[in-house]
Amino acid sequence: MQHKNSRSLVDYWSQIRGDRIAPRRGDIHLQHLPKGIIPHFFMLDARDIWRPAYRFAGQQLCAHFSLPTGAALEASMRDKDFLRPWGPECRNLVAHYMKSSLSGLAQPVKLAYIGMNDDTSTAEFETILAPIAYEGEKPSGFVGTTTMLSRSRRSTAPYGGFRLTANSPQIVDDENSEVYDIPPVRRVGPAVDRPPARLLKLVATQ
Repeated sequence: MQHKNSRSLVDYWSQIRGDRIAPRRGDIHLQHLPKGIIPHFFMLDARDIWRPAYRFAGQQLCAHFSLPTGAALEASMRDKDFLRPWGPECRNLVAHYMKSSLSGLAQPVKLAYIGMNDDTSTAEFETILAPIAYEGEKPSGFVGTTTMLSRSRRSTAPYGGFRLTANSPQIVDDENSEVYDIPPVRRVGPAVDRPPARLLKLVATQ
């Protein structure tokens, strides 16, 4: 994990989870979030894993990805698909590993990716997705942070066309700060029901 926001979220998630599979939605309180991450923080309802919907998004996230803000935010979040800005190939791959995180891994997922906007500005992002339960104990959504790590030049236009960088997605082990690489998937999509991917253990270098 390259950014302190990512580490702060994983530590917060691990603390409120306790010995459960995942914390519940009701355990998440904005006033208790680590200092400085609220502008980058979001919540997703992933009960439809192929169209995970925003339930909350911080101001910085809204600016980067052209999400609604202010009074319009809550009313229109249900139509804002987290996977919409991704290309078809990456969209299915990300959804597959989100599904694995919810169904069996119960660990945060780290995404490293690049996006571009209409001003031809290229930016590098890091996103953490940590499972939460909307109903009962079974994980069915995520809390997360998205942080811009770098960009080719300053721009206010929203970013899209996301493509994953090398060694992404990855699973974050919250207990020992190690990262697990995930073997590539040849074919994924809504019609394919795959078991959680086998993980290869890598020693974290950051």
